Amino acid sequence: MGGLLALITIFVTWTGSLASAQAGVMTWQLALLLLGLTPLGTVIAFHVFSVVRSRITEQVTIEAAAASIPTALAVLDAQGSVLATNREAADLDVTTLPRVPGTDPMLIAGRKYLVGRQPCSAGGVKHGEFITLDDVTILHDAIEQLRNFFELALDLMVILGPNNEIEQTNRVAAQFGLRSSVRLLDRVQPEDRAQTAAVLRGVRIDGVRDSHFEHRAVREDGAIRWLTWSCVADLPSGHVYAVGRDVTEDRQYLDALRTRTALLKEQSLFLELAYDAVIVRELGGKITFWNSGATRTYGYTREEALGVDYQALLRGTYPLPMEDIEAELASNDEWCGEVERFHKDGKKALVSCHWALQRDEQLFPVAIHEVSRDVTEQVRARQTTAHLAALVEQSQDAIISTDLSGRILAANSAAGTLLGCNAHGLVGQSVLLLVQPEHHRSLKQELESVYQEHASRQANLNLRNATGSLVPVSIALSLMPSQRGNAAGISLVLRDLTAKQARDREITRLDRLSLASQLATGIGHEVRNPLTTIRGFLQLFCLRQDLSSYTEQFKLLIGAIDRMNETLTEFLTLARNHPVELVETDVNGVILAALGLLEADARQAACVVRCELQEVPKIVASERAIRQVLVNLVRNSLEASAAGGAVVIRTALIDGHVVLSVSDQGAGIPVEVRAQIGTPFFTTKPEGTGLGLTVCHAIALQHGATLTFDNGNGGTTFYMSFPV
Repeated sequence: MGGLLALITIFVTWTGSLASAQAGVMTWQLALLLLGLTPLGTVIAFHVFSVVRSRITEQVTIEAAAASIPTALAVLDAQGSVLATNREAADLDVTTLPRVPGTDPMLIAGRKYLVGRQPCSAGGVKHGEFITLDDVTILHDAIEQLRNFFELALDLMVILGPNNEIEQTNRVAAQFGLRSSVRLLDRVQPEDRAQTAAVLRGVRIDGVRDSHFEHRAVREDGAIRWLTWSCVADLPSGHVYAVGRDVTEDRQYLDALRTRTALLKEQSLFLELAYDAVIVRELGGKITFWNSGATRTYGYTREEALGVDYQALLRGTYPLPMEDIEAELASNDEWCGEVERFHKDGKKALVSCHWALQRDEQLFPVAIHEVSRDVTEQVRARQTTAHLAALVEQSQDAIISTDLSGRILAANSAAGTLLGCNAHGLVGQSVLLLVQPEHHRSLKQELESVYQEHASRQANLNLRNATGSLVPVSIALSLMPSQRGNAAGISLVLRDLTAKQARDREITRLDRLSLASQLATGIGHEVRNPLTTIRGFLQLFCLRQDLSSYTEQFKLLIGAIDRMNETLTEFLTLARNHPVELVETDVNGVILAALGLLEADARQAACVVRCELQEVPKIVASERAIRQVLVNLVRNSLEASAAGGAVVIRTALIDGHVVLSVSDQGAGIPVEVRAQIGTPFFTTKPEGTGLGLTVCHAIALQHGATLTFDNGNGGTTFYMSFPV
């Protein structure tokens, strides 16, 4: 300090000497002044040194503090020049910053700064500025990310004020009408407002930090949706931050799930109560479900079956290879078939199985469901029923089943044959329509008697077939019981009596024929011999001149005796019991040999005889018998034909039989006498004996042939069919 004062003294002295007129000579006044100023200078110098030291210390402290804070600092003078900066602001150009800073961060050198300006007039700086630049890049980016998350979130985000007014919402919340200045409770369904208000009050007032609640809200499009909220309260500010989510579909799904769960419980109960066996197994064969029906069917309890391999437990024998069954199951998602399996006690059982493939949401198979039923007894019953059905179908009798009202339920093929229609076409018709109208009442009474008396009944009726012809039948009616034992319907067994009646007529005819044979045997020869004698005398009387006046009467008597001889000849033909001589005979040759005689008879009847003969094989027969049949049939046809009519003789080979037919052009045989044709002594001719066709029938019987006739609109045709 002393050296500093000495230097100051020397400097002042030298300066004063320069200013003196003597040029370098110090005056005493000056010296006296210097001596007076030396202590004062010392004091002044010490004060100055103290002030400078304080300023320097303050400056160093400020610079150290400015260098240690992360905020960029800069001091500008009034002209905007940079006077000082700290290390953070050293690389920043603060001179280009706007004079009036905003509230938003500014982008400077690729980073975001929050700029502050304050007037500064200290430290020799007048009208300057003190600038602060806070680097808020990370904070600003985080805020932007939160803002984007807030806006782009799929959930509703809401900030509520102290009075539950909405201060800020995101886009999703706006769709529900939740916007600023709107109260949240105003958008809540009236039924849910009290509960929602209570939850918010508990969050804000009671200090509940986190809470969840649900309510219904009306969206701007009018749809009512369920919202669930999670909220937290900022107690000092009274704000509530809430995040909501539209859970309408979730609630619907849960409701559907609850409904489905309840349904599944009911179904599982039904499955448990089901009589059929219900089994679920994994694709690997492990059994996962086994109901009580499976226990009844296979004998294994649920505990014994669950977790066990399906094939090993039931030991099934399948109708197809397992590979084919699995291929069909994978293709159609189901398979049906009958499988032979073993019961727990070792007995075999035939079960009807229905498999269904279960798939997951990706359509991958995950399990196999099976419903099976023991059909062993049903199969046996089915087989028995099939056998009975075959017997019914093959029966020669017509069998018809009806309900209790008489509606036909089923009919066998014999019924269709009997009625001349398709048996299936009878189903649904009333059985009363099958009989004549006058028999409806009697058949209905028979049906009612069967039902009321539970007893079988029998009746003879005439059915009307598809052609309108009447068919005589014998009907046996009986009650059909159901499985419960009550009446299920009525069965009718119809037997065609046409053949029986024909046999009865044939027996009657044969009885008469036998009677005629006995008469012929008894009186044939006794009568014929006297007649021969009488005829001889009558012929002699015709030759006597004295009796010439009686010649016409004698001839009349001779004609009558000849007719009696013909009748006796037919009698004797019926009476011959000895076998006829059967040889190979050409039917066409017999016809041609007798044609002359037949043409003579035709000329007498003013008719013609025409032959249409086909080449036929020879038959084993009696030529004389065939000729007699031919003559009888042709004469009958000539008698039935009017003058100018034609009688046609035909031969043909039909179905292994040589058929001889004789056709006329007469009026035909009346309906009322057709059944009596061939009966001995029955005739429609005034002078007939009724033995002509009887003899023909007898000859047919001797040859194993048949004699039939067909009565058409253009006359009658008789057929004699000989086996080859």
